[in-house]
Amino acid sequence: MKELSKKSDYWLPKERLLELKHFVNQWDDMIVARNEIFLSGNKKDPTYCTRNEVKCGLKKNDPTAVRAMKLFYYDKKLDILIKAKKKLETVVYESDEAFLFIMYAIQNQLSYDVTAARPLFDGVAPLSRRKFYEYLRYFYWVLDQVEKESVLEV
Repeated sequence: MKELSKKSDYWLPKERLLELKHFVNQWDDMIVARNEIFLSGNKKDPTYCTRNEVKCGLKKNDPTAVRAMKLFYYDKKLDILIKAKKKLETVVYESDEAFLFIMYAIQNQLSYDVTAARPLFDGVAPLSRRKFYEYLRYFYWVLDQVEKESVLEV
């Protein structure tokens, strides 16, 4: 994705854009880790989220509190992604297929051409390249805004 001019409505610094892309890349891992915590009780602890115990000052001898804080952490992160996804869905008016096309590209970190070539879309993109990258930039801009709002809430 080409870097935008600072005059653009959806401009983000290059480093911030990369940070958000890495955050989105962790989407599936966060869902798995959250479900492991939720379903396993206190038996098993995913190695994915040990840093929260240090941040919250929790004692390791209180497994219920540790588990609750870890669930809260993942719920908060997933909520950020879901809010950004819903905002994108309200903007993409072309079709449901166009929205799926964009979300598939976002979740798999794929370009326009690679996404269109996938068998899922039969080599036909449901929207133009310009619109695709505009929506992609919009998603990351919205994700940045939602994440900033969620930091202020806590």
